[in-house]
Amino acid sequence: MTGHRKWFSSLNPVNTKEYITFRDNGQGKVLGVGSVLLSAKLSLREVAFVRNLVFNLVSILQLLDEGFEVRFKKGACHVLDAEETLVCSLLPFGQIFRVDLTSVEFNGPNPRIAQIESGKGLSVPPLSSWQDGCRFSRSCVSVMTSYLGELLHMDTVGPARVASVSGKWYVLVVVDDFSRFSWVFFMEFKDEAFGFVRDLVLRLRNESHKAMRAIRSDNGGEFKNSRFKSFCLDQGLEHQFSSPYTPPQNGVVERKNRTLVEMARTMLDEHRTPRCFWPEAVNTACYIANRIFLRAFLGKTSYELRFGRQPSAKHLRAFGCRCFVLKKAGHLDKFESRCLDGIFLGYASRSRAFRVWILEVKQVVETCEVSFDETIVGPRRDDEEGTPIFEDKEGADDVEEEVYVRQPPGFESAKFLDRVFKLRKALYGLKQAPRAWYARLKSFLLKSGFVMGSVDKTLFLLSRGGDTLIVQIYVDDIIFGGSSHALVSSFAEQMSREFEMSLMGELQFFLGLQIKQGPEGTFVYQANINTVLDADEDGEAVDQKEFRGMIGSLLYLTATRPDIQLAVCLCARYQASPRTSHRQAVKRIF
Repeated sequence: MTGHRKWFSSLNPVNTKEYITFRDNGQGKVLGVGSVLLSAKLSLREVAFVRNLVFNLVSILQLLDEGFEVRFKKGACHVLDAEETLVCSLLPFGQIFRVDLTSVEFNGPNPRIAQIESGKGLSVPPLSSWQDGCRFSRSCVSVMTSYLGELLHMDTVGPARVASVSGKWYVLVVVDDFSRFSWVFFMEFKDEAFGFVRDLVLRLRNESHKAMRAIRSDNGGEFKNSRFKSFCLDQGLEHQFSSPYTPPQNGVVERKNRTLVEMARTMLDEHRTPRCFWPEAVNTACYIANRIFLRAFLGKTSYELRFGRQPSAKHLRAFGCRCFVLKKAGHLDKFESRCLDGIFLGYASRSRAFRVWILEVKQVVETCEVSFDETIVGPRRDDEEGTPIFEDKEGADDVEEEVYVRQPPGFESAKFLDRVFKLRKALYGLKQAPRAWYARLKSFLLKSGFVMGSVDKTLFLLSRGGDTLIVQIYVDDIIFGGSSHALVSSFAEQMSREFEMSLMGELQFFLGLQIKQGPEGTFVYQANINTVLDADEDGEAVDQKEFRGMIGSLLYLTATRPDIQLAVCLCARYQASPRTSHRQAVKRIF
């Protein structure tokens, strides 16, 4: 129990007739019960506020209930937390133990070693008190705010690399010093900051009915200008500026900037949300931070310090998840879909609604009729084999026809979300890419003196000085050989200069065919082909697709195995209506 009202971080009045009787038979009425923060490590709950109580009394049982450990030793009593870290020490005082929470052991600058901090390399006895030199040179004023809106910290972040959907590039962050409640405002230009700050100051004055003392910012041109100066003079505000190139002097908002940006980046990455929605992510991060982070030494969230009630977290959802917005029933056909597909982008600032990006109409709506699917992750930018879909393939040439593609995720144009991209180069993965690559390679070979085959258009021949060089092309796989080693080496160097390519050495494998070259000749075979067939244990009817796949594999194999040509063609007659006996015959061929 205590008689000091200012010690309480929270106090609830009580309607009771209980009185505390003192040693001198005096009495003090219990006015309330609340929480007291004695230090950063020592917090007490259910502390009674007693009128006229001079001393502060703490029960050992109450310390034990709070999770602390109390150890009594001869001449001292030590209070430790759950991690066995010393919180405070109490010394005997008559029949009780006493601790002076205002006294702190001094281990700071010492004049005996020219103001160098004690304990750094030298063993110097500690001084009993502050020296006069330190009092005059190091004394400072401790500034603490006591109510919402007394001091506001502000700073701008940006420009972002990607503009928002509405064309915003900057974000203005404002933090209240007392509660650490934060506001974010998004701007296309920095000079818009004045309007947002002016409106916020006037709103907070109407909300708290208390005088606002000061605002604090850096020396940026968006803050240090005639409009801010005139506004502060009219409103009686002190405009404090940090020193040039000294962000720590405005550290409250600088740290908040980092917290919000890191939270926003994490939310964008979680569901691979397009980067153009970064303002929505920052706004959601600010919304969450105001409701979950506790104010140091006060034990309350910023939201509770501002509005006087604890926030609810039941409505929070995963940012960027897929959601479905209910359509209004008055304008729907009987067989029309009852919802719109969308992306969740946070919470409305002026209503209890959700903000959703509707994919069909490409705009943000605020609605309460939303169902969420927080398990679905956005599509990756890789194909099934892990190849980036939007990465240029080396050698892909200009496309002859006009080809348009959708805007890739993360590369959307903020001003033209409803438009598509026109390709200048053929992209790897498009249907036109092999054709464009072939045209580019064909042009190069013809300019180099090659002659294209009259039957096989992917075969090119070069005759030079009685020697011949043959080049065979299959999309981006190329094999070549010739009668002269010098001619082959020259062609390899020429291709490496013109294209980014890898030389694989002597031909051993090509399009599933194994090639073995030796003095006896060149042999083509497929010894590594091993087709695993499903066992027919349940005797069910033959699947037509499976049977046709088996026939197709065998037909490909006949290119190097002419001895099975007849058997495969006979079995291929029954592809329209295969039976179990037909499949058994195919298995025997395998």
